[in-house]
Amino acid sequence: MPNKNNCDNGFNASASGRIEIFDALKGIAMLLVVADHCGMPLLTVFDYFEVPAFFVISGFFFRRKGGLMIEKLKRLIVPYFIYNIIYMAAWMSIGGALTPDYVVNGFMWSANFPLWFFKALFWTFVLAFVFTRGGRCLSRKCVSAVAALFIVAGVILSATGIPGQVLSLGIAQAVVALPLFFFGIGLRMSGLAERIKGWFAWRWTAIPAGIAVLCVCSLLWHGALGLNDANIGNAAVFYIYTPAVFLGFYLIGIGLWKWMADALAFVGRSSLFVFCIHAVFILYLRQIVDNEILLFVAVSGLSVMAAAIAGRVPWLRKMYLA
Repeated sequence: MPNKNNCDNGFNASASGRIEIFDALKGIAMLLVVADHCGMPLLTVFDYFEVPAFFVISGFFFRRKGGLMIEKLKRLIVPYFIYNIIYMAAWMSIGGALTPDYVVNGFMWSANFPLWFFKALFWTFVLAFVFTRGGRCLSRKCVSAVAALFIVAGVILSATGIPGQVLSLGIAQAVVALPLFFFGIGLRMSGLAERIKGWFAWRWTAIPAGIAVLCVCSLLWHGALGLNDANIGNAAVFYIYTPAVFLGFYLIGIGLWKWMADALAFVGRSSLFVFCIHAVFILYLRQIVDNEILLFVAVSGLSVMAAAIAGRVPWLRKMYLA
């Protein structure tokens, strides 16, 4: 009979190729994004896990695959435009002014919307595809060289300032985030992710170790780069700090009880839909809910419920909207 203190949260890949612990980490990151957009007070160390986690995990699952760019275009850019239109309609329905500047700014930069991440992740896949020759060159030497190149590029961009057009298209964030993407590739290629799981096979070592890492990271967050702006702060600190924060949450994820991992994994698997729809719920609920914590509970609950319903609608899945 297995010891209940052993970690058994689905690290091994399922038949579909999913790894539950990474789905759970996406779920944690997604809930933190919702909390952030609700204005809920957060520990500052969380700020550099929310969105970067998606880049790291996307890198972990990056493979050579035919039609990859078409697939990412459908799964990221199509929802980006459709949900921006939905958000604009919701904005108008509560009396917001839909000016030309608001529309252009929304589609080009999304400063008014939480979907800038979709463009940045798409361009990250494009850059990774180009620099690995379509995934054919994924040796450790190649991965290390490309990551080093883009760390230098990210430091230079943050030091010299980023042209507004590049920032608007999401390319600047992609340049800055690409080393995180390659960090994810490195976690898989080196087998480090699985080895860490073996080193911290006991729940009561994994969780304290993760908390300890986050506590140490909290000493470094001052001056770290803000990925949403990609031209604020110190990129050199960001590239040390952010992978360490990810590993801290990864350790905590290893120690999760099975029921917690399952619940968070469901949110993670629904993260694309939740990422899009939660902003609409925030728009409406802010009209009647003043408390940030209550707003977070309501928005996250409604978003996850809506994702569960949408996931059962074939045409939404076919259009990459759920």
